[in-house]
Amino acid sequence: MDFKRVWKNACNTARSAFGLDMEPGDMHDAMLRPCEVLRPARIEEPRTIVVLGMPRGGTSMVAGVLSLLGFNIGDDVEQSNQEDQEFTRLAAELEPLYDSAGAPVKEKFDKLRALVAKKNEARPVWAFKDPNAHVYINELMPVLRNPHFVLVFRDHFAAAQTIHARTGQDYITSLEQSFDQMKFLVGFMKVYDAPVLFASYERALRLRESFARQLAAFAGAEPDDATMKDILRYIRPDRGGGNLDKVYRAADKAFWRGQEVKRPGD
Repeated sequence: MDFKRVWKNACNTARSAFGLDMEPGDMHDAMLRPCEVLRPARIEEPRTIVVLGMPRGGTSMVAGVLSLLGFNIGDDVEQSNQEDQEFTRLAAELEPLYDSAGAPVKEKFDKLRALVAKKNEARPVWAFKDPNAHVYINELMPVLRNPHFVLVFRDHFAAAQTIHARTGQDYITSLEQSFDQMKFLVGFMKVYDAPVLFASYERALRLRESFARQLAAFAGAEPDDATMKDILRYIRPDRGGGNLDKVYRAADKAFWRGQEVKRPGD
C-alpha cells in the first residue's frame, strides 16, 4: 500500500469536507489544537459572545474562562455553572416558549429580546452561556449585536454519565437529546454568517494554555501573565465542588496539583 498517497488523499478529503486549506503536515497540527475558527472574529465592533453546547458539555468551563478574561457574563451569575440568572430565570418563567403548533409565542420572546436589548445598552461587549439556548437562540438573532458563537463539543457519553449521576435520566435518552441538540447547533452555524469558534472540551483540558489563548484571541482579549495563571488553575475537570472534587482528585492525578481552584469573581 502506498501510505504516502493514502495520507495525501485523506488530507484532500478533509480539505474538501471542511473548507480548509490544509496540507498533510498541517493536518497533524490541527489534530493537536483545542479550537478551530470557522469564521474570524470582528473584534473592532461591539459584540456579544454566545457560548453554546449541550448540557454537561463544557460550556461552564468556557464561560468561566471568558469571565476570567474580563468579559461580563452577567450581573447575577450562578458560580456553579457560570450562567446568567437573569436569562435562566426569565426563560424558565416564560416556558413554554412555543404554542401547541410549535410557533414561537411573540409576547414571551419579546421579553427575552428586551433583556438582550438592556444588556446591549449597558455594555459594548458582553457574553452569556446557556446549554439550553438552542430552544430560543433563533428568535434572539435579530437583537443579538454582532454575535460571536463559541460552540463547545464534548464526549457525549461522558456528558450522559454526568446527567445520569445528577438526575437519574437514562443514558439512551441523554444521548439522543445531546445528539439532536448538537446537530441543531451545527446546522444553526451554517445558517448565520457570524464569527464561529469550535472548541473541544477534552482537548482544552489537555492543552489549557493553547485553548485559553485561542479563546482570548477570538473574543478580543489579551491576558497578562497573572490572568493566564488564574485561567490555567481554573481549567481542570475537578473545578466543581463537594464530593466530585475528591473523586476526580483520587482518580486523575494528572490534573490535581494540590492548589485551590481559581474561580471567576475570587
